[in-house]
Amino acid sequence: MRCVIGLAILTTTLLFPVVLRADAIVDNSLSLTGLQITPASGSVQLQSGFAASAFAEAKDSLGGFSQQFTTVDDGATSASAATTLAHANAAASVPGLTASTSGGVNIPEINAFAESTANGGPGSLIGSFEIVGTSGPVSVQLAAPLMGSQSLLTTGGGRFATSEIFFSLLLPSVSSSPLLFYDNPLRIGPNSKLNFTYSNTLTASVTLQADTPYLLIAEVDPDSSALNGTPEPSLFALTALGLCVLFVARRRRS
Repeated sequence: MRCVIGLAILTTTLLFPVVLRADAIVDNSLSLTGLQITPASGSVQLQSGFAASAFAEAKDSLGGFSQQFTTVDDGATSASAATTLAHANAAASVPGLTASTSGGVNIPEINAFAESTANGGPGSLIGSFEIVGTSGPVSVQLAAPLMGSQSLLTTGGGRFATSEIFFSLLLPSVSSSPLLFYDNPLRIGPNSKLNFTYSNTLTASVTLQADTPYLLIAEVDPDSSALNGTPEPSLFALTALGLCVLFVARRRRS
């Protein structure tokens, strides 16, 4: 009789695991706190029409989808997006030569399959500048102070979580490859935790011609995603259930 009661309890637990957790959480951010363009002589002049743009996107398997893109010349802008399981933000400013992005995924205590992604960027600066007040080739120092953070957690039925923060600065007429570049992809599996912070100034030196426009493209971009599934019964519970079934069957035959 006790085994029959236990069998009923186990069956109910396995079929309706309402208290089991299935968590997958990601938060990340990356900021360009003030791009510096420093010529050895003369000064820097941004040309009119230098654009700041921001893009944010969030989506999840519950049917949520949100997206926003904004852009402005010679000013500042921002964008945001959010769903039940994800959020993303981006911003950029031409006067400050700054850009920032953040995003995250949060799948808490959902006792079913769920997947979500967040793209908090890019936050971009795109436009032309030139070195004025001097002549001939000029040595120019580029400096990009960056601050970033990444936090990933999976518990319960969390299958995996990913995070990536990315920055690049490109002068297409100087090089086809970014002059400044940073990329840090992270991934964790079930029942894992990982935290990372980043603070550094990327630098590069280039030689430019005075009174010559140069196109500059700088962007920061974090991406995050996570997946969880319905938590599976433990091996102990399945074994106990099987033994109870065998016990009941043997008693009935006796």
